[in-house]
Amino acid sequence: MELHMKRLIPKQRLGFTLVELLVVIAIIGILIGMLLPAVQQVREAARRTECMNNVRQLALAAVNFESAHMSFPSAGDTSGSYHDPRQSRMTLPEFGFENAGWMFQILPFMEQGNLEVQRATDGWFDGSPPMVENQVPGFNCPSRGERFATWDLKIVRFGDYAGVMGPLADENGDVDNYGLNPNNTSDPGDHEASATFLGVISKAGHGNVSVSPPRAKKYPKIGFGQIADGASNTFLFVEKAANANHYNYSRLGQFDDWWDTGYYHNADYTTLRMFSFGSSLWIGSDDIRPYADNEARPDSWVQSYGRTRELGFGSAHPGTMTAALGDGSTHSVSLNTSLENLIRVGRRSDGFVVDTNEL
Repeated sequence: MELHMKRLIPKQRLGFTLVELLVVIAIIGILIGMLLPAVQQVREAARRTECMNNVRQLALAAVNFESAHMSFPSAGDTSGSYHDPRQSRMTLPEFGFENAGWMFQILPFMEQGNLEVQRATDGWFDGSPPMVENQVPGFNCPSRGERFATWDLKIVRFGDYAGVMGPLADENGDVDNYGLNPNNTSDPGDHEASATFLGVISKAGHGNVSVSPPRAKKYPKIGFGQIADGASNTFLFVEKAANANHYNYSRLGQFDDWWDTGYYHNADYTTLRMFSFGSSLWIGSDDIRPYADNEARPDSWVQSYGRTRELGFGSAHPGTMTAALGDGSTHSVSLNTSLENLIRVGRRSDGFVVDTNEL
């Protein structure tokens, strides 16, 4: 009887059927699919907060610089002086102004004074490691990560924030009065001061080393007193546009790529950008387009290397970019902000005051 009862008791199952396993896997996949976007949004929100903190630290450094020197850091000398061995280590006495850009000038106010000291002995490209290879975390947006180029066996670090200049053209697309001259072997353009350096971060001057003795034209320093529209109404720094396909690349043999050549570059597109009516410079994403003169007929360099001219502002953050005003405050600027308002906030003394709460 006992043996008969044991035979009637069904055997206990020791595992799952294949169908049950597939159902569990499908449910887990659905849950992951539902949670992943939320996790990504949380991570991006954290990165955006860190980016805003970076911009805030840059702005505070610039404001402290102004307190110490009675003027904001400048964009330095011509672009050409950055690559000139005669000028890479120190300012020529004849010039009387700092030739390095604003990122170099604020180093002591970001607890990076050791890098500033290195410049006097090693310049940008000598030393172990060279200055251009040292990463300064506050100069980079965490949503993009480290950006750099391998350039003649050196790592040249890129920054993600820039001062405002321009615009390149007026509402009619007129570029005749745009006078930026990047060369240190000629005199400055006739309209540089009046048509180009209209923001808080302005060019310090233009040195011409092709003559003996070298001659230079000094530009006015910009302090709080020169911001007629008010520091709280004027951009100080804004996130730069950058092509996501070229965050890191080799520059060997590509010296025409002059719009992003390192932290300490002078008055050019590496550390200054612009909003403009006459061009495709207002970019709200990392899908960078050529500027107006090259849209219909891309130049040979763009055709050959597949790169685009990154002259404007943009962001890797969806829907917004981060900016600091001259008073040190930081804001998330909507990508839907009108170009006209962006241009007005970028100029320090055009007589138009835009409510920054509308950006």
